[in-house]
Amino acid sequence: MYCEVFELILRMECGNYFFIPDQYSEFKKNYRRLLKTEKYQHVSLFLEILVKINAALEKGKLPNLKKMLNELEAVCKDDELGGNSIINFDVYAEAKAKGTAYYQLQLERINKK
Repeated sequence: MYCEVFELILRMECGNYFFIPDQYSEFKKNYRRLLKTEKYQHVSLFLEILVKINAALEKGKLPNLKKMLNELEAVCKDDELGGNSIINFDVYAEAKAKGTAYYQLQLERINKK
């Protein structure tokens, strides 16, 4: 599942914005049961955020994620840095909202701890 989420991120980063809506629907259908569980709540929320990021980037804008970022940070607050598997969802979403590099924001968080 995490590899498929990462593929969506990579496709979006490469500018394949058309790919995300179709794959998002397919992903939700394939993992419907898991996404409804508390354990994967962060994945479900991140996917919604990813769709918003994709739509904003397609228009050449920064996404407005204030409310959703707060929700995602609350869900991910007890996670270890790097604990989301391939990528930290909350760091990635915040980096996109701010228009900064993922690794720059990740390093800032690491240095704070």
